[in-house]
Amino acid sequence: MRTIQHDQRDKRVRRSLLALALALVVGALAAGCGGEALQSGIAPDPAWLDVVDATAAVDAVDATAAVDAVDATATVDAVDATTRAEEQVFAAWLTSRVQLQDPTPFGSSWAEQTTTTLALVRVRWHGDVGERWVQPCALHTTPSFGSKLSYPSAFLAAVPVEAAEIRRDGAGWSQADVVEHVGMTGDGTADMPKNGEAKHPALVDHDGDGKPGVTLGVEIPLFGAQKLYVAQRTVTAWSGEVDADGVVSAEPTITSEQATVGATLDLLLTTPKQKPVASGPAHTLRWHPLSTPIGCATLVAESKTHVGQTWPP
Repeated sequence: MRTIQHDQRDKRVRRSLLALALALVVGALAAGCGGEALQSGIAPDPAWLDVVDATAAVDAVDATAAVDAVDATATVDAVDATTRAEEQVFAAWLTSRVQLQDPTPFGSSWAEQTTTTLALVRVRWHGDVGERWVQPCALHTTPSFGSKLSYPSAFLAAVPVEAAEIRRDGAGWSQADVVEHVGMTGDGTADMPKNGEAKHPALVDHDGDGKPGVTLGVEIPLFGAQKLYVAQRTVTAWSGEVDADGVVSAEPTITSEQATVGATLDLLLTTPKQKPVASGPAHTLRWHPLSTPIGCATLVAESKTHVGQTWPP
């Protein structure tokens, strides 16, 4: 008698779990499964590109022709020769690896996920201390448990491109901690919002789409195309070396805090469980020198030429 009761109870539990799972799927369908997918895009050209172009153009003019065409004193006044010699531009390739846990209700397995950033970098030296600007041009994240992230052009355009200090000591180059905020204020005093906290006072609609934070796209099995509204704070530091070809290589230290403050599907208001990769560096960075300045669209189309890797990776 007791065994029959246990069996009946187990069946009722299994039926309840199945009903819950079906309710979640039906609720997701009603909430907008199969909406318009956001495609990964390309950022606009960095604001400093015209500055570097102008400097390169002056460098390219033959000195004798310049004297014939323009008064030499005026030329020197317009562009200082020392400053021109210390302007550098690079194409950057950054990879970040992490292990994520299967987010399904009974999932326990882990899988590695890699995010790659293709960027343009400008460096302006004043002796051995300089300023660097980094413009992310495109991002790509490998799918995880069937889900795929996308980074619209508006998201990339919203990433702040601010000057940060860089130093060199012979072949050694380094950057101390640089804090970057996306989708929230960058005054350094605000706490991170919590998941689902769409009214947090620190949130900023950086991509201008009327939603809190910045918007990412995600495609999920069963649920289709959805949107995430996120805020993120990242701290990056690195030290590396420049080789004989002018390529800078480093293994950065990157810590990142992210909150999903809103989504088209409430089930997405969670923080994925993650842990460091089992072996190898979590982050690798390479800056490849460019002989002439280029824009983001050119870098993406010609990534094999400039960084030795095709895009998307």
